[in-house]
Amino acid sequence: MAVSVSLDPSSDSGVCLEDDGYYWFLYPYFERVSAVTGQMVDPYGDAVFTTDDLTTLMRELEGASAEAGVWGEDRDVRVGWRGEQQVFEKVSKDRLRGLIGELIAIVTAARETSARVVCVGD
Repeated sequence: MAVSVSLDPSSDSGVCLEDDGYYWFLYPYFERVSAVTGQMVDPYGDAVFTTDDLTTLMRELEGASAEAGVWGEDRDVRVGWRGEQQVFEKVSKDRLRGLIGELIAIVTAARETSARVVCVGD
């Protein structure tokens, strides 16, 4: 499963977040966004962030970027459970910060053009 994040009206570029360690690192930030906006970046559903929601989304993405910035090169991120065993995946700091940077660029562009940010799960 994955979720695609892009500008609306649709643009040629966007970010695809797979159901992996990168998404699960961002999950707590997306939960905080959802608590304020009612919209969740989720591989199993859709969300639309309007002008009023973008400040909250940006704040959480900047927090995620700051947290990732203090990492070493790699980190294990919990992606779920198998019975009572936690399941982890290794996440690269550079790739994570790149993904967050792309998400921040989408939100920035949306704010500058009064566009919406659309998230489509598959």
